[in-house]
This record gives sequence, C-alpha cells and structure tokens, in this order.
Amino acid sequence: MTLSLLMPTNRASVPALSKVLHVASLASADIEVVIADNSGDDAKRRLLDGLRSDTVKVVSTEPTAPRVNAQRVLDESSGKWIQFIADDDYLIESGLRKLASFAESIADGTGVVAATGGFLVESPGGVSSLRYAGLDAARGMDRLRAFVSTAAPNLLYYGALRRDFVELSLVLQGQLPFNLSYHDQVISALMLAVGKVLPVPQYVYLYDLGGWSTRNGSRAIDRGYQQRAGLPLSTDLLQWLMCGAEGASLLGSATFSELVGDEGPPMAALWLEHNHNRFRHDNRSEGLSACPWYSRARAVHAKWDRKARLESRELLDDIADFMREAGVEEADAYHQFWTGL
Repeated sequence: MTLSLLMPTNRASVPALSKVLHVASLASADIEVVIADNSGDDAKRRLLDGLRSDTVKVVSTEPTAPRVNAQRVLDESSGKWIQFIADDDYLIESGLRKLASFAESIADGTGVVAATGGFLVESPGGVSSLRYAGLDAARGMDRLRAFVSTAAPNLLYYGALRRDFVELSLVLQGQLPFNLSYHDQVISALMLAVGKVLPVPQYVYLYDLGGWSTRNGSRAIDRGYQQRAGLPLSTDLLQWLMCGAEGASLLGSATFSELVGDEGPPMAALWLEHNHNRFRHDNRSEGLSACPWYSRARAVHAKWDRKARLESRELLDDIADFMREAGVEEADAYHQFWTGL
C-alpha cells in the first residue's frame, strides 16, 4: 500500500460523524483508510464498526491524548506515505486520487519528505486559499525561508508525509518535556530541513480553522496548552522565544545532523531570527498583568526585546531560569532536553 489516509477522531457530533463517513468512502485498492476513535462514545463505536472492510480499518479506545491516538492510527496503517485528516476537515476525492498516484511515482532517495497541494481555509469570515511555494527547492535554507515568508496558518502536517518522517516526529513529540501549541511549527521546520515538499496542483484539502480563526481564540488555545503543561500563564509572553529557541536547538543539534546536514546551523539561525521578529511584534501581554510571575516574564521579555545578537543556548538558559523561579517542576528537564540534543 502506497498511501494511508488516517483519521484520529474524538468528536461524536453529527458534523464529525459525516466527515468520518466521507473519509471511509475514499478507501480503494490504492488508498488505505484507518480511523482511530478515542471519544469513548458507544453510539459512535457502533457506527464505526459497520465501516470495517478490507480497505477500512477501525480502532476504538477510551479517551486518550491526541498524540497517543495519532500514534495508534499510524501503528494500524501500512502505507509508505501518510495523509492525516482531522474530523472537522474535508478532502476532494479526485485530488486524493491524484495524490495517491503522485506518491506512487516518487522514488526513494530523491530527498522528498512530503507532497502537498492547495488548501481552502474556512473561518467565520469566509474561505481563503493557500498554496505553498518554494518548498521544493534543493536547499534547506531556501525551503525554510519560503516557509517563514508565508503569512498563513501552518498546514504542512496536512500534506502526504513520508512514513519514516511521521514516525520520527511522533517519537520526538513523545519525548518533549511539554506539549505546546507551536510544536507543529518546530516539527515543520525540521521537515523542511530533512527534505523537499513537492507540489501536487490537483490536490485540495479543506481546513476548518475553528478556534484558531481569531486572535483571542488563538491566544486562548495557546494559553490552554501552557496551563495543561503546568506553566504559569505569564509564560505566554515568551511563547515565540520558546518556539525559536527550541527549533534552533533542533536544527543545529548533533542528534539530527545526519538528517539535516551542513545547513543545520544557518537554518537554526534563520528560525531563531524569524521567531524573534514574531516575539517583538506580537503583543501577548493582554490579560496577564495580574498573573503570578508576570514581572519576571516581563524582565525576560525586555532583555530579549533589546537583543541584537541571538544565541539559542543563552535564551534557553533564561527561559529555564524563569521556569525554575516560577516553581515549574519540569524546568530542569526542559533545559536538559533542548540543550542536550
């Protein structure tokens, strides 16, 4: 099997069930469908049981973390190429067939890590379109530069990804001291360092922004991740510094040097600079002034707002010091993980 279409699903609403049925209908001799439900909803399980066939696998578990469900759906699949789809999104069938055919034609050893097409992005304000350009460049620096220059939500995970990279990314995510909302961007930076993302013009993915469609909604999601990780809310002031430092550490690490090659250090510098610019221009202080440790987070913010020379190690030192002072139990583990790669 070349392409596996994977749906980790948690919702049990009628709209979500309709998307599950749609995905099951896309299965064929060339496209394996695997659905992993962790809703714990008995009625949904009975419905899903009726979808099983030679080309549709269904697994049901009790409620689990999203990453655990993503790992489960991957473990049940067999495709060399993996296409994830959320249970609030939609795929156009003809484009998916083109994607399966395209993936079949990509030979091993060509430096290709993913293939993606166009996106229709739905929000309360309407529907916009997105098509990445320049991600098929030969040099990792050019690919990363094209990615950070794209003013759009990060949708790279909703292309067809090589199975070995999906496996690597899930192992990495399972090792992270904290699960935070920006980690898809850090992993996407690694993806672009590892290989090319080829365009498939006929392929279209319909993505629902949901809570990410407004600034307040996005900020609430970010802060929810931080709270669940045991971080003080004032950590939100430092979000893009953390994203930059972690990505730079990953790209410049000895652990991934064989995959990334000589471009790792300059790509790390580019990623850190990009996120430092986001940090300086994204005012995230609203609603935080009365939060514990705000003044300490503000001091770290002020220091790095003035910084002209950026060093990821120094930045990780400052972030970990802030966490220690705030009583975050995993502060040392955070520092050791990102500085020890």
